[in-house]
Amino acid sequence: MSRLLGRVRKVVTFFHRSTTAAAVLKEKQVMLQLPLHKLVQDVATRWNSSHDMLERYLEQQAAVFSALTDKSVKKSIKDIVTLSDDDVKLAEDVVQVLKPLKTVTTLMSTEQIPTISMILPLKHRILASMKHSGPDSTVVKDIKAAIAHDFEDRYPDTDRALIQFLHMSTALDPRFKSLPFLDETTHDTIFKSLTERILDNCSQTVQNVTFLSESDGIRGTTVLQQPVFDRLHPGDSVTLQCSVISQICAGQYSVYWFRHSSGYSHPGIIYTDDNRSDQCMERSENGSSTQSCVYSLSQTELRPSDTGIYYCAVATCGKIHLGNGTKLIIEDSSASTFRNPVFLTLLTFTIISIIVNAFLVMVIRKNYKTGKESSKQPRNQSNEVNFSTNHRFFHKQCISRGCDNDWGSNQRQTLLAASLPVEE
Repeated sequence: MSRLLGRVRKVVTFFHRSTTAAAVLKEKQVMLQLPLHKLVQDVATRWNSSHDMLERYLEQQAAVFSALTDKSVKKSIKDIVTLSDDDVKLAEDVVQVLKPLKTVTTLMSTEQIPTISMILPLKHRILASMKHSGPDSTVVKDIKAAIAHDFEDRYPDTDRALIQFLHMSTALDPRFKSLPFLDETTHDTIFKSLTERILDNCSQTVQNVTFLSESDGIRGTTVLQQPVFDRLHPGDSVTLQCSVISQICAGQYSVYWFRHSSGYSHPGIIYTDDNRSDQCMERSENGSSTQSCVYSLSQTELRPSDTGIYYCAVATCGKIHLGNGTKLIIEDSSASTFRNPVFLTLLTFTIISIIVNAFLVMVIRKNYKTGKESSKQPRNQSNEVNFSTNHRFFHKQCISRGCDNDWGSNQRQTLLAASLPVEE
């Protein structure tokens, strides 16, 4: 890495110090139709300067090589070695590795607001980009490992108080409030702890505030919420609406959204980007003006943990008016399938069909066996009767004619042949 930077640095320094070389480089840029950019010199105390130097060199590589081989420049070159193909490939890889750091430092430098909420999301993004991939060379792997080690030591997970503070700061930022780099358990723990801390800090202030429900519209403000009738599943989106009808302190109230679920002891505060309404109308009746505004809260990429009752709260004139609440139930896709009436009907018919088919098979087999046994039994009984009758007749003939002569032998064989049962 140092060898690569040293070679590029010598080339850049040469063009910065030689007016002739700089003029030739500009001619080559025009001829090759390249941007008329000057080469960038890296500075040890300046962020991203090594990245910018390599990136600019790669952009002007063709013009630089052409200028260095020009006769008017070549004679004044000393100790300058152009990059080989391997050096160029390494420079391209290094630029890709340093690019996330360039993006992060530029973003942090241009921010006009506190950046503490950006620390953990950007750290997670940098560490993810520093994971090794298959085609990485040995030098690139060493660079990634060094950067990852440096970042891990700066904000270690062992400092739980610091990490929790950074997580809460990130959760309060609307850009990162979903905490996508955390698992669901840690995500819920952070929001629960943040909600409890906010409510505890505001407990003294809340004691001086009067809470009114939506039925207290006679006092000047009415808050109505529309129910949600659609079935919701993980990944769906929904928009909640809150109608605020006000007769006093018009335009001087703030709207907040709270979520109450069974897994939390306190309602969870939902932060929106602003409190501007989507639609407002004014009308006058009996000499008094009424302002009606509709506020919306969009929830995207719903999860089962988003299940609960969402309350719209309006703070005006030292009072907080609560809406009637909108209940959201996010059903698990697998569980909702088993509760589907069509699915249950098909499953019932399938089970009944299997039972009926099994019963019919048993009846058919039983009838087949019974019929086969009944077809064999009469023939066997008839053979037994014929054999007994013929045997008695032969015995009488033997007594009268004699059984030891040829007639007796022939009759015995005829009797046996006629009396034996026939096999099917």
